[in-house]
Amino acid sequence: MGITLKIPANLKSGQYKLRATGSGGLTFTDETTVQFNSKSVSLFIQTDKAMYKPGQTVHFRAFGIYPNLRLYTGNMTIEIFDSKSNKIKQWTNVQPTGGVYTNYIEITDQPIMGDWKVKVIAGNMNHEQVFTIAEYGKIIFVVVILTIGAQPLTFYNTRELIFFCKFMSQM
Repeated sequence: MGITLKIPANLKSGQYKLRATGSGGLTFTDETTVQFNSKSVSLFIQTDKAMYKPGQTVHFRAFGIYPNLRLYTGNMTIEIFDSKSNKIKQWTNVQPTGGVYTNYIEITDQPIMGDWKVKVIAGNMNHEQVFTIAEYGKIIFVVVILTIGAQPLTFYNTRELIFFCKFMSQM
C-alpha cells in the first residue's frame, strides 16, 4: 500500500521536510527530509546519422516532452557547434510544428573534423547531441581462396567474387 502525494506544479527544486502523522487506532508522528528535483521538460535531439563526411547534410529534429507526456510547444533555440566549440549556426525562438522542430545544416567541403554538437534550449532546460564529421571511405577487402594443389585465387572486389561464384555454380 502506498500514499500518493500531489506535488504543486510551481514547486522549486530543493530539500523539504515530509511529516506523517497518524491518529485513530495508532497515533504517531514521523518526519524526514526529502530532496525534490523539478523537471519541467525533457528535451530530445535526433540526427539522421551518427557520422558524416565533409559536404554532407546533417538532418536533425528536436522535441520536448513534459512529465505528463505532452509535447512541448513553446519556443526553442537551436545551436550547432563544431569540434572546437565554435558556434556555426543558430536558430532563435523557433516554434516546433506539432511539437517537433525539424531542420538541417549543410557541412562545408573542408570543415573542422571531429565531434560536433546540436544544442537545444527550451525555457530553463537545455540538451546536447553529438555527431561526428570525419573522412571515412568504403571498406576494402581482399578474399583469398586457398585450393589444394593449385594456385590461390584472389579477389579484390565483390564483383569479381560474385562472378566467380556464379561461374563455379554453373560447372
